Amino acid sequence: MVSKIDSYKNEMVSIQDPFQQNVEQDDYNDMGDVYFAFIDVLGFKYAYENTMLLTGNEDKYEKEDPNKKFRDVFNYFFELMNATEFIQKDEETYAGQTSDSLYFYTKTKRPDYLVQFINIFILFNQYAMSKNVFFRGGIAQGKLTRNRSYQFYGDSVIKAYLLESVIAENPVIYIDTKTREGILSYLKKEEDFSEEASFIATDNKRYYIKPFYEIHEEDIVGNFAGNVNLRECNLTNIQKVLERNKALFEYHPKTFYKYTFLEKELSGAIK
Repeated sequence: MVSKIDSYKNEMVSIQDPFQQNVEQDDYNDMGDVYFAFIDVLGFKYAYENTMLLTGNEDKYEKEDPNKKFRDVFNYFFELMNATEFIQKDEETYAGQTSDSLYFYTKTKRPDYLVQFINIFILFNQYAMSKNVFFRGGIAQGKLTRNRSYQFYGDSVIKAYLLESVIAENPVIYIDTKTREGILSYLKKEEDFSEEASFIATDNKRYYIKPFYEIHEEDIVGNFAGNVNLRECNLTNIQKVLERNKALFEYHPKTFYKYTFLEKELSGAIK
């Protein structure tokens, strides 16, 4: 196994806005069908301006540096992504960031990479929630045309964005029908799943990734090319954050219900 991270062909993902890159003149190439994930911070403007930190006393909160908080969360995402074999070895799989949005894509011929990404994201997302950073998003199947890894367009991007911006009323990751079918087909073939994938739930209208699905370290350690620091996440801390956010948004019905939705999901996971 290669030990130096820069010896891999795939560019390492980093925290940067692709629109700040120098304009590239290379041609765009059709990648064909991909799974594309578009994931956005819930209420980023408000979260950035009203960042609070639990102090250990349930009734006492302190102002927290939002730059430090979001930098910590985003850095952890890329720490995990950069350590994965699918990012290091596959030039057609990529994870990146633009502003407060994260994205990931891989060819539909690699549903295993998508499943690995979802499992790692669930773990990352639970850590983010414990830090009072909430994400919502969409994963869709469609076409992608790409220049550089961070320069692309296609209906996969549009579909994933619409799932995040229009469909995702709650802070979870929604998936379209084709993505769900691809996941189930892969799991059924590889792991003999006959019913729904255990990390997929439905609200009777759409399918979404269970935010508190239990991920065990031994289940994902094989996805990494080397050692990686998996940070501990205490579900009790998430519970406290949700309770506090409910109090903050008591008179904001739409936002209030987002946290009660997560509270219900968390209660079911704890049981």
